[in-house]
Amino acid sequence: MRVNAITPGVIDTEWMVRSAGEQAFQRTKDRVAKVATLGGISSADDIAAAVVWLLHARAMTGELIRIDAGFTLGR
Repeated sequence: MRVNAITPGVIDTEWMVRSAGEQAFQRTKDRVAKVATLGGISSADDIAAAVVWLLHARAMTGELIRIDAGFTLGR
């Protein structure tokens, strides 16, 4: 049995915009982009790519994969 988890950061989706409100979400995006190592925020496609990769990583188990454009690393 393999158990892994993907832990997304702020993701640019319509759901996030509706949840936070357009102006608040834009402020969050701007704040995260200033700190994130990659200078932006992640997309749903980024999460999907990680899921597909993880499906093929047969020897990986017990891992947390953070998808946050480097926000937790900082600049």
